[in-house]
Amino acid sequence: MNVALIGAGNIGQRYLQAMLSEGFDYDIYVIDPNQSSLEKAQEIAGNSLKNIEFLNDVQELSSLSISPFG
Repeated sequence: MNVALIGAGNIGQRYLQAMLSEGFDYDIYVIDPNQSSLEKAQEIAGNSLKNIEFLNDVQELSSLSISPFG
């Protein structure tokens, strides 16, 4: 399953922490146009075993099957 987290600000970072703590097997796509927010999200992700991609534009998701989270 693919999950898109749109917005990597304070609230988005908390959602990312929650997703990383879950035992589900899914790919996470974190999208935010603000590079510093993406960098903070990358720090939170650290060495996570989950597949996580960090993107600047939601248009980059056009070819993926995404499920809502939250």
